[in-house]
Amino acid sequence: MSSIPLDMSEEVTEAKGNGQPVLALDSSYLCAGPTPHSRIEALLQLEEHTRQEGTIPAILGILDGRLKIGMSRNELEQLAAKSKLCPPVQRRDLPILLASGGSGVTAISAGMIMSHLAGIRVFSTGHLPHPQSQNHSNPGDWFELTRTEVAIVSTAQDEAPPPRTQFLELENRGVPVVTFRMSETQSAQISSCQSCRVDSAETLARMMHSQWALGLGGGILIVQAEQNKSSRNMISHDALATLHQAWESNVHLGTRIEAAYTALAG
Repeated sequence: MSSIPLDMSEEVTEAKGNGQPVLALDSSYLCAGPTPHSRIEALLQLEEHTRQEGTIPAILGILDGRLKIGMSRNELEQLAAKSKLCPPVQRRDLPILLASGGSGVTAISAGMIMSHLAGIRVFSTGHLPHPQSQNHSNPGDWFELTRTEVAIVSTAQDEAPPPRTQFLELENRGVPVVTFRMSETQSAQISSCQSCRVDSAETLARMMHSQWALGLGGGILIVQAEQNKSSRNMISHDALATLHQAWESNVHLGTRIEAAYTALAG
């Protein structure tokens, strides 16, 4: 790892040394929101929410050709000031950015790779990327799950869910697609596996441990439904509010899974 330009924050380094749970956070939030300042503040709120849940946050990003595992406010401000941050970085872009001193935000693809390099097993993002979305890298985001041993915690957006064929293709490639606390009807729209509807973070952690202990490789996609949908119309900037709510919900679940996995693997 010494040859890789990877910088781990002091907080994350200390947490890993002490065996504390660490949750990786998606920095593509910097592509959302009306102003760079509001985006940074929202991301820092999620970071603090993670700490309040008893887990150390690690915001991921690429800044001036270096992989950042845990970013300070100053580093986020530098990253937000860069042009052409969106769409987020994917696997193919990493060697180019590292060689050229480039910068970028992470979504699923690059985030999984960076999490794995840092020894972090759970990565929290926002809404699942839609194959036709202009704001997410596809299909690289999806198929990184077939390669890298990291669990993704995400939300299925009711108004624009990815097609079920996308999930089926992942399952056919050996990726468990697991729904968390969804009804049977909701779960059936996502996963073809009836036993992949889970109601506890501890079960998810045991599933992760079993997947990798068996040497099966690849990631696990954990999907939960949107929360408090009825309150959307009471909030201004519906899309941004819904996105932030999804991120908070995924951070909450991600911290519980990471804590359970750390205790199990410890």
